[in-house]
Amino acid sequence: MKRILFLLVLLIGLFPAVVSAQETCSLPTRLYAGGHAYVTPGTANNLRAQPNRTAAVIGQIPGSGNFVVISDPVCSGGIYWLQTEYNGISGWTAEGVDGEYFVEPTSRYVFTGYEPEFDHISFDFDTFWASFAAPYTVPGDAIAPEHVEIALLSQYTPSDQIPAGSPLVAVYPTALFAEYPAYQQAGDTLRQALYSQSGSVTDMLVVPFLGREVSGQSEVEYITFATGLGIRMVANVGGSPVFTFQGITIDGAYYIAATFPAGGDYRLYDHLLRSLDIQTQPAFVTGKNGGVVDYQGVSFQFDASLAAWVEVLEVEQFIDEMGESMYGSMPAYTEFQFRGFPVDGIQPPRVQVFPISTFEPGSIAANGLSALQAFLNGNATLTPHINFDGGQVIPVIPPINAMQVFVAQPQYLDFDGGHGVRFISYYSQSVNPIANSDMFYIYVGVTDDQTFAVAAYFPLHTAVLPDDYPDMNNFDYEAFSANYQTYMNETFNALQAATDYAPTLTLLDQLIASLSFGAG
Repeated sequence: MKRILFLLVLLIGLFPAVVSAQETCSLPTRLYAGGHAYVTPGTANNLRAQPNRTAAVIGQIPGSGNFVVISDPVCSGGIYWLQTEYNGISGWTAEGVDGEYFVEPTSRYVFTGYEPEFDHISFDFDTFWASFAAPYTVPGDAIAPEHVEIALLSQYTPSDQIPAGSPLVAVYPTALFAEYPAYQQAGDTLRQALYSQSGSVTDMLVVPFLGREVSGQSEVEYITFATGLGIRMVANVGGSPVFTFQGITIDGAYYIAATFPAGGDYRLYDHLLRSLDIQTQPAFVTGKNGGVVDYQGVSFQFDASLAAWVEVLEVEQFIDEMGESMYGSMPAYTEFQFRGFPVDGIQPPRVQVFPISTFEPGSIAANGLSALQAFLNGNATLTPHINFDGGQVIPVIPPINAMQVFVAQPQYLDFDGGHGVRFISYYSQSVNPIANSDMFYIYVGVTDDQTFAVAAYFPLHTAVLPDDYPDMNNFDYEAFSANYQTYMNETFNALQAATDYAPTLTLLDQLIASLSFGAG
């Protein structure tokens, strides 16, 4: 199970104390102001004049009857009460009691990031106004730093086809603001507004509309979300009304900018904003001269061109007791994820550190580790080769479910207290042309005291390979397959001789050589 680590640096005085509720309702509410719901089929729900059991009954909502919640649920007498209007009668109806819900939310979408780039972001929203959330990474440029955007859509849409002006939530690492003065200023003005709690936001900058005239602010409200605080308002931006939210996590690590159409149901927008949960990941930021990572005894250095920052993911040991996983039991590991890496590829840029004690004996992963240890201890002569006929396969961890097609430019490489091997490779399950996105740099090694194993994977590009695959509609696959071995020999020889890799092998080798394992 993945577990994102928290690195909290509290901003003293920024966030007001949270006042706990005086009553407790054992059955948690699942609704909110603006939420849509229906009474479960069967018995009708009473509408009462006040939110308590003794209040007068003034009407009913029949079984399967639909209604909209007018205000946030109220806990009274151990029951959550929902304010609504049905057939012209305004009143309060019980959400449930004694472990049984009397009403069900009509539609609710919970977004939880399902890829490493997004798995620290979650929120939920009513599908009455949006039915799907599409996350994507926006690369940094001269105007804005790299950040994540989640578009709210009526149906699934690829990120490169999302219509301009779609409702979205954007999450920016504030560590990158130092080199973007406009964003740094936006963060400063937001903090000032949050400190003052004055309601005056006329001087507040609005991301992502920096540089545009902002006026006519209205509907201003301070919003406390799961991991931070912000301000929502409706403003004229460049002459058009926009519902916007500007927030910051409690430790100041992330800036959140959300934009929705003005004129919608603001209660639904507010619910989404209050449900925001941005889990802080330890971030080691690089400046123009590069960066240094030092985390729980593991440290290394990297050139500024390799990443804008590095995040850490802790993954716990997995014991496959039921035999359900393709690879069986897997060890625990710490993964250092490189954000803003200069090229893309099938393997995301990362360094993984595995405690050898967490490899389950007899598992595929443990057998792979044993093969790697035997390979390194044998100190065999490294020969560049293609693995067509069962050639020298260099064991890697974790296992890759494909054939190691070739080993190019292999080299033994030591780090402080350990040793290993690096090489360039391509893995495949079929006969296909190779593009730049397929090839990557691999390093696998172990510490001299046999305490940790290390694996590093970095995408590589070179002029030897095309950036894109051929148009398969006009591709003679049969002829290509018949000539595949010749094609691969020519490609491999060119890769073996190439010196124009991006990033350079020298920079990646320097990163690996800087690895050090000290006291945790």
